[in-house]
Amino acid sequence: MNKEAFSVQDVIPMSDHTAVINFVKSNGKIGVAFCYYINRGASKGWKYFFPTDSHVSGFQAFFIYKTEAERKNYDKNF
Repeated sequence: MNKEAFSVQDVIPMSDHTAVINFVKSNGKIGVAFCYYINRGASKGWKYFFPTDSHVSGFQAFFIYKTEAERKNYDKNF
């Protein structure tokens, strides 16, 4: 391990269950973490990870499929 230290620079809420945290590393670089809240079970609470470019690309694609599922579910919500 490189034993870098991290300190929080910014917390940016995105919804009631997600946020972004910008960390400043001891080498001066910024690390961006994706935070999410889990409602239930043994994992309940806030978690975070540092997404790679591949994760971000996957998030962008996920949005399309989630939107399509919600469109198909719309008439079942009422």
